[in-house]
Amino acid sequence: MESFQHGILACQSPDSSFFSEFRELLRSMHDLWDTLPASKIIVSACDFVNGCLMEQTPAIMNMSIPNTAISWPYYLRNKTGSAAAFYKEELAGERNNYIHNRANVLHKDVIEVLEDVVNETLDAYERVTEALRGTKAYSLWMRFVNGYIAFHYLCDRYRLSDIKSFASTP
Repeated sequence: MESFQHGILACQSPDSSFFSEFRELLRSMHDLWDTLPASKIIVSACDFVNGCLMEQTPAIMNMSIPNTAISWPYYLRNKTGSAAAFYKEELAGERNNYIHNRANVLHKDVIEVLEDVVNETLDAYERVTEALRGTKAYSLWMRFVNGYIAFHYLCDRYRLSDIKSFASTP
């Protein structure tokens, strides 16, 4: 995985069929999208791979985050995605994640930070939804949101179906 991006640039075949298919998918972005969105998708995908590698690097995993590094949790989160993985990470005893890192640098309780992130996410959802209401993009936004939620809920990796009873309580 560490040599994946170099392999893309050097036009070398990756070691696995997954990475071969992933490279082909990235190449196809310019067939599906205009130049700027296609480039953003490709860069974001490569950033995600970098972020995953960073999270698995012993130096990063064992790093003591100083209190002054308040932007570190946000930086890593931008590389690796959402807080939807927090539940599975918590069950696995993983503490090198966005919620724990943010709690550490802000000197807050982990549950308090999780609540903050949930509220921030809901606020952002409401702002985007309201901004797009009445536009052509609104239905695409709603499809994206529903798909994003369904993916994380249905994907066994995130284990969100374990907590489905909480979603139905008032």
